[in-house]
Amino acid sequence: MDKKLVYKYIKPLDGEDIISITRKSYWAYKWMIFVAIFLVFLPFFLVYPLFQWSWYGLLVFAVLLIIAIIIAYRAYRVINYTFLVITNKRIVDITQGGLLKKEVCQSLYRSIANVSYRQGGISGALAQMGEVIIYFSEADRGNIKMRIGGIKNPAKLADVIIGAQEEYQKNK
Repeated sequence: MDKKLVYKYIKPLDGEDIISITRKSYWAYKWMIFVAIFLVFLPFFLVYPLFQWSWYGLLVFAVLLIIAIIIAYRAYRVINYTFLVITNKRIVDITQGGLLKKEVCQSLYRSIANVSYRQGGISGALAQMGEVIIYFSEADRGNIKMRIGGIKNPAKLADVIIGAQEEYQKNK
């Protein structure tokens, strides 16, 4: 992924280097992708009956196509602008919730108490998908946790986070 996009969302700290940029698996978006593709093709399957209705049919065709394009663009934005950035000083989770909604959650390594992962279900086993759960220390944030779901190989990502945290503790 392009680091310019990452730096558009986060401001780097002094001496901060990116270790890993992780996206959700496309399997996590399977229904969103299916609905977007279905809605893009739907007006073209109905083109003959719609055009028989004169300008009413043409209007329905145009409205269906515009709605489909908006939903497909929303799916594109959510898929391409949702990612997890692991740096040598912190973790930043950027979630694009739609066309206008964006959520950025970040934490320094000193706040992290525990990192675990969970992988379950048939789709999780077949696609090697799961979620990584990051628990924060009581003093910093209480019982708050960060969940990053739909990750391919969650064990590997948890190991990267733990390794980066250990490196941060060592260089502190």
